[in-house]
Amino acid sequence: MSEHHRLADVERILSDSNISDALLWGEHAMRLHGIPAVALRDDLVINDNDLDLATAALVSKGWREQSSTQPPSRAGFWLEGWQDFMGSGRRLLYPDSYQDLQDQELLLLPRSYLGLDPLSPALHDTSSGLSYPSATALAGSIANVFSKASGHCALLMQAWAAYFLQYGVLEKDAVDELVARNPECWQELLHLT
Repeated sequence: MSEHHRLADVERILSDSNISDALLWGEHAMRLHGIPAVALRDDLVINDNDLDLATAALVSKGWREQSSTQPPSRAGFWLEGWQDFMGSGRRLLYPDSYQDLQDQELLLLPRSYLGLDPLSPALHDTSSGLSYPSATALAGSIANVFSKASGHCALLMQAWAAYFLQYGVLEKDAVDELVARNPECWQELLHLT
């Protein structure tokens, strides 16, 4: 099953539960902005008050909820700093009916943890039916997670933020805005690029 079909299935289940503003986040959203990235997990942003409803809707369709204390199947994501990040949301494994995806995780992340305002500009991915944050909103949310994170999670968030500069995804005024909001993350990166 293709990535677009499985994400479209998730979107349909959430939409059927009246959750219509889920956003792709992480590597998927970065790719949609032209940043080459490999998605090792599916990350979706959910409004905080819809997190339990979204989890219940997916579990009712065969998804299996994972404990926030159980290491993921790809244990590299359990290095220092990842427990807090992944523990902020709900971790689910795809149902058995997705034969090639039994170890693929779906991480539902609360909007507030990522610092994404419900009114943040979003773009629409027609292939999956899901939306994703604008480049500036996505980069800002990654920097927000960086400021909360530690260890390897913080390092990855900083690397992701650097990709926005390396691949020229952001306009100069957007970079200036991001530096003003989170200088700890962005000033060092600007000196490196």
